[in-house]
Order: sequence, then structure tokens, then C-alpha cells
Amino acid sequence: MLAYEAVRAAVPDLRQLLTDEDPLVRAATAYLLAWFPEDSADSVAALTALVSRESTPAVMINALIALG
Repeated sequence: MLAYEAVRAAVPDLRQLLTDEDPLVRAATAYLLAWFPEDSADSVAALTALVSRESTPAVMINALIALG
């Protein structure tokens, strides 16, 4: 539980990684955000923005799954 809360505290900062130049970082970040539904209001907005601009299929898939 402590690890979950530690990562959850960093979720606002982690969302910034959705704009990283590395598609692996963007994909992993999208996947990570799905594990924190308590922060979904801001994460949904960030993931929706990612989907609207993303051209890498793996990133798009992770973002869409996270939005689900």
C-alpha cells in the first residue's frame, strides 16, 4: 500500500511524461495512469489530449486502454 501511495503522489508529475519524445515512455506512462482511478479526472484529460495528437500505434493503444 505504501508503494501505491508513493507512486500515486507522483501522478501529477508523471502525466508530463505523456509528452516525452520517446514513444516507449509515453506508452508506459499511459499504462501507469490507468492504475490510479482516484486521479482519473486529470488523467482522462491528459490521455485524451495524447490520443488526439499521437501517431505511434503502441502509444495510442495504451492510451485508449487506459481511458477504458
